[in-house]
Amino acid sequence: MDYKYLFPYEKIPYGSKIIIYGAGDLGQDYLFQMEVTHYCKVVAIADRNYKKYSPMSVRLISPKDIHLFEFEYVVIALRMQAAYPELLRVLNGQGVDKTRIICVFERNVDDVTIFRSEENEDNNGDKKSYDISKQSIAILSTGGFGDMVIQKRFVTELIKFAPDCRIDFYNIKAIEFLEHLYNDTENVNQVINDLGFRFQKNKSKYGLALTIEACHFIRIDKWDENELEQSFPKEFTRRIGILKSVSDKENIGINTPAYLTMMRRKFKGLNAYNGFNYEGAFNITDKKVNIPLEDAFEAVFQKLALGKYITVNYGNGDSKSNEGISKSWNKESFNTVIHEFKKKRPEISVVQLGGEEAARLDEVDHYILGEDFRLVLYVLKNSIFHLDIEGGLVHIATQLGTKCIVLFGPTVSEYYGYCQNTNIRVGSCCECWGLYSNVNRCARDMKEPECMKKITPDIVIKAIDEYMEIGSYGK
Repeated sequence: MDYKYLFPYEKIPYGSKIIIYGAGDLGQDYLFQMEVTHYCKVVAIADRNYKKYSPMSVRLISPKDIHLFEFEYVVIALRMQAAYPELLRVLNGQGVDKTRIICVFERNVDDVTIFRSEENEDNNGDKKSYDISKQSIAILSTGGFGDMVIQKRFVTELIKFAPDCRIDFYNIKAIEFLEHLYNDTENVNQVINDLGFRFQKNKSKYGLALTIEACHFIRIDKWDENELEQSFPKEFTRRIGILKSVSDKENIGINTPAYLTMMRRKFKGLNAYNGFNYEGAFNITDKKVNIPLEDAFEAVFQKLALGKYITVNYGNGDSKSNEGISKSWNKESFNTVIHEFKKKRPEISVVQLGGEEAARLDEVDHYILGEDFRLVLYVLKNSIFHLDIEGGLVHIATQLGTKCIVLFGPTVSEYYGYCQNTNIRVGSCCECWGLYSNVNRCARDMKEPECMKKITPDIVIKAIDEYMEIGSYGK
């Protein structure tokens, strides 16, 4: 593997929106790395000769149009430094601050050594599943924590038909969570930290390699029917064949709007779980996933002495500030709900969960922000209910048996929702999530989308009151 022209992962935060400047071989290589790893969202590729290139998976634009796009960084794809000053002049003319311009030319020995050390881990570290089993499977898993939970239901179904298989996961965003999520699954060999090159390098060595793209599609990346038939049970091979046939027919890929997948499944009466059945390849009929708990963190939880409490999350994994996230609910509304809840039930505490940098809500009794997710699992499991927008914590809490009151707006409640929860959706302008390549964009470009604005604090308070009046809190 040649690392001299590796994408500058170390200079750009995960999830950033970028424009690649340069549509040549290096720019196309950067784009490929992003399509594989999902490390950054490429909104466009700029090149002064953009018209001479064949259509790509993202829009090709003139450098003079860069200012028309929403982005966080411009990544310059240059092999030689001679043209760099001219590119800087153009970008300055477009109003791009120098702190947002990222360029790494041919890497020096120290840079290369950093990335080669990861390859050495491949060579000298734990054995891959293809080293220990003929029934080896590689899974490139993408998405957030909620996606990982839903994907596990598919993986457990997959294992039913190849009970002796061994699986390696490749992931960049949720290594520790995946390791914990599957620590009850003997078939999972290891989770491999991957910036993109490892899966691509190793996939041909497995009996089967596939990508699970969030909750939207499965792509077969390594397919050899003869090899499968020789190594895997016949029924497993038959079902993978159906999956591949349906997947090829659907022709859904990384650049297909997620909205299309959801709507196709919704009109068939399917959801995020049984949407992975692929017309009979599998038979997922429930939404049950085991979330393991680590005993050591129960003692940590007990020391918190939270008493009776509810949990609330203000935030979204895609954004620390909630800006630009169309499914966000405003802070003032959360504060109003918490105030009314505490006024009626002062004996019950309010615990806020979320990332370390999440904005703190008012009148909260305990802030558990940025803590180990293994502790958060116990907090969620013992909560009277969890209040949140649709997201990862809702999927986790539901699997742990905790009632959730969920605010749905742009995301599809029939697709992501659970019948045991209170799923709140108001109005007819809703369910546009994933319509654009920027999945969080409101289809009407509203700063505060109508679907979330119409969910008033009174509506949420009423839903909470109805649940609390049950007496046993439904548990």
